[in-house]
Amino acid sequence: MTFEAKYYEAPVFWSQGMIEDPDNLKRLEKTIRLVPANAKNLIDIGCGNGVFARLLKRRFPALQITCVDRSAAALEQVVADEKVRCEVIKLPFGDRSFDCASCLEVIEHLTVEDYKQALAELTRIARTAVIISVPYKEAIEKNVDACPKCRTIFNRDLHFRSFDDAIFAGLLSDFGFRIEETTIPVANTHYLGFRTYYKLQRKLQGMPDRSEMFMSPICPLCGYTPPDQAQASPASAPTLSVPDSASAITRNGGIKDFVKRCWPKQTTPGYWIVGRFTRSQADAA
Repeated sequence: MTFEAKYYEAPVFWSQGMIEDPDNLKRLEKTIRLVPANAKNLIDIGCGNGVFARLLKRRFPALQITCVDRSAAALEQVVADEKVRCEVIKLPFGDRSFDCASCLEVIEHLTVEDYKQALAELTRIARTAVIISVPYKEAIEKNVDACPKCRTIFNRDLHFRSFDDAIFAGLLSDFGFRIEETTIPVANTHYLGFRTYYKLQRKLQGMPDRSEMFMSPICPLCGYTPPDQAQASPASAPTLSVPDSASAITRNGGIKDFVKRCWPKQTTPGYWIVGRFTRSQADAA
């Protein structure tokens, strides 16, 4: 089994840490608004645990949804009209088979060899629209893991590239698609001094700083896997549930919220950018 297969088959990778995050849910809800109203079918490529498909089905019950992922562990949690296990660089579907193709938080993971091929496949199977979501202006060198065994340093999320406005706008121009609409779903709020405070708090409590913890399921060089993840199995993974809306998830209240309202802060454009690309009229003919 290849490194990437081991990485993406880790059950813990798909069973926690996404749905509970209100900002992530807000991203998905704003992504749904970009789905063309007249679309009869949609394919979600790199669907992960299927949370987008579940939310989308609630909004558009008649929409036929196909979910695709390379990971069997991820697809076990997916509920869709059709599920297919395959690679994004080789999709087993005919040209223009789907009114809309979505690919959310996927292409930043692709190697140089696979990147262009994946974009070509996305635009090949999409009849009208492609929806893409990627991290926005990510400093990929700041989110790293150091393997405790071989000391290899690598991006914690296996991201290989960063996207700004210009790169994103021209993403599919070589394939006959133009950017039609974009959204930055959330804003990044940085509370001045909080990062230092949390580091000091963890140190006083005898806990390691997050930057010192090995958060990845597996080291890409030596294959080291943390003991707790090595023992995990699909049977032990919690059942995936999706709240009705972002309002169903609330942050901690009380003093913490009061301090956040009063504390000096800096707000910048959010972590994600989402866009709908449409096939040009000349190419659609």
